[in-house]
Amino acid sequence: MSGAAAAYRLAAGSGLAAAWRRLRPAATVFCYHNVVPDELENRIGDGALHLGAGRFGAHMDWIASAFRVVSLEEIAGRVRGGKPVHGLAAISFDDGYAGVFRHALPLLRMRNLPSTVFVVSGAARRPQPFWWDRLGLEGQLDEVTRLRCRDELTGRGEAVALAFPPRTGMAVLDVLLPASIAEITRLVGDHLTIGSHTRTHANLTRLPASELAGELAGSRADLGADLGREPDLVSYPYGCTSEAVRAAARSAGYQAGIALSYGRVSTRTDSFDVIRVNVPAGLPTPTLACWASGLRWRPPR
Repeated sequence: MSGAAAAYRLAAGSGLAAAWRRLRPAATVFCYHNVVPDELENRIGDGALHLGAGRFGAHMDWIASAFRVVSLEEIAGRVRGGKPVHGLAAISFDDGYAGVFRHALPLLRMRNLPSTVFVVSGAARRPQPFWWDRLGLEGQLDEVTRLRCRDELTGRGEAVALAFPPRTGMAVLDVLLPASIAEITRLVGDHLTIGSHTRTHANLTRLPASELAGELAGSRADLGADLGREPDLVSYPYGCTSEAVRAAARSAGYQAGIALSYGRVSTRTDSFDVIRVNVPAGLPTPTLACWASGLRWRPPR
């Protein structure tokens, strides 16, 4: 083990991370994607997105003990108003997977923890596997393919399907599908806020202005029609954002935009570029504690 790795492991197993977190006046927004039965963790689709329910429950126990957990809307509102955010945390989910509604929400409600789920409006209306999970199931997903699909093919499922035609006869587990509007409607409540994750999960930085409006304002209108309330928050697909994207999100009527770049939130944070801690499958709770404190180390490649 290298010296850097040993030091990081020591920080994860000691009180250093907690002390560092207390000294820095910031909030932490956690980003999850899907929650699945333990035996499926990191073993289906795009594996790193699919966290086991047991590990998720352990994460929630630690987060509840280390922070005051509030809604992401509250943190975004405090950032807009320049109010303190120290000691706060919020829990969010991108993509609106069925596994979140079936496996994560019961664990959150048991702990009385609020959360925000960012829903792809078109996927919720017509649930089909996301392109990254389909390619993962088919053994076609590597980093080069992922970046090509995200950037050259603009991250849209239809374009990916033309370049990588789906194979027939592939079985897809329900937890890999987006939740339907009917399922979301049944479970939305006081502790669950629905945000927009655009209409088709396109890479917004690769779209012309006319299509940006359709993805952002269109999704907001779709979810308003389906759920009875237009969302105030939008999460940028793939974490891809730019000045033009943030301006379009403001024009669409959102109150805040949520990114995926790593970091903690302070009163200096741009409310249309709120950063998060992205949590992959398999992440041990002590490592999560370090990441949530702003101590993040990655082994050299």
